[in-house]
Amino acid sequence: MYEGKEEEGIFWELFSGIIKELNEIKDYSIISEKGALSGDANQSSGSKYNVFPYGTPTDECYKSLVVIIDGKYNMEDLLTKALMHVGISCKGITRYVLFYVAGYNKDKEAWDRVWDLFKPSFSFYANHHNLNYGVYYKHNKPVNTKSGRKKFGAKELL
Repeated sequence: MYEGKEEEGIFWELFSGIIKELNEIKDYSIISEKGALSGDANQSSGSKYNVFPYGTPTDECYKSLVVIIDGKYNMEDLLTKALMHVGISCKGITRYVLFYVAGYNKDKEAWDRVWDLFKPSFSFYANHHNLNYGVYYKHNKPVNTKSGRKKFGAKELL
């Protein structure tokens, strides 16, 4: 959880590369293929991160976790897996979590209902275990912003 603009910028800078890569992918299942994402666990250089549910399976823990919510997997299961990852299996190692929400554009209320159940747990880890997390909403069609400009994604740092 971040409170200032400076920290928020650091968080989104950390994930800007993968967000760009994910925005260009139409079928996220290709991420399981070797080399599909530049920082996936199968890469030998650069910063590494764990990816659910499509990343390369590994027993290693990395500083960053990317959770892709695309509607093909049960979002409750993915959020539970992410919570177990930061709270048990990689506690103290994973410090940054990006929830990349791509599959609930038509039913954002469904995402909001489920997220409202899990958010207090992630907030607890943010407040007591120095976890930082944010949600990026991918929009397939441009949405109007308050300024009248169109954009394809929305960020929410929590």
